[in-house]
Amino acid sequence: TMAGARVEKVPADQFNHCVVAWKKKDGTFEMLDPTWMPFDVDTWSLAEGEQDYLIGTKEGEGLKQTQAFTPEQNRFMITGSSVIDAKGNLGGKLMVKATGYPDTRMRRAFAYQAAKENEAFYHQLFSEISPLMTMEKFEKGDHADLGKPFFVKAAYSVPGYAAASKKQVRFTVPLAHYVLRQERW
Repeated sequence: TMAGARVEKVPADQFNHCVVAWKKKDGTFEMLDPTWMPFDVDTWSLAEGEQDYLIGTKEGEGLKQTQAFTPEQNRFMITGSSVIDAKGNLGGKLMVKATGYPDTRMRRAFAYQAAKENEAFYHQLFSEISPLMTMEKFEKGDHADLGKPFFVKAAYSVPGYAAASKKQVRFTVPLAHYVLRQERW
């Protein structure tokens, strides 16, 4: 395949990545990418939809294209709940889950870095809520267990987050801040 690049519809010998074309009993092919598969639920990168490829067989094959992937197959989901007390202090919980390519990115971040680095990275991401944020609790799924959805959970607090008086409280909803601002995602 010519991963990440356009492939012309004329015969050419250009490629930059080799994958496996598994010929099934019915004569169709299933594309597998063993270099992609570590810490990935899928056998083909969901970041590589609508990618051109050519299978080299004795019979000869025409140019083909991998399937398109929907946004639902590749997304981050962030949920949160929070409470502001009478003094304006914020306490909250966040959960990050993902599907497809973002799930793979999250798993690999934990697989290829020290746990302390990952916890610090998420603290940095979540501190977009406030630079005064303290992460009270941090939990994650098992990045190596591909049979279960991966997740990251955190409990946090921010002293003096809201401007509180006897009659009103002014604040920004915590998840109105872009907590996944980093290019890594």
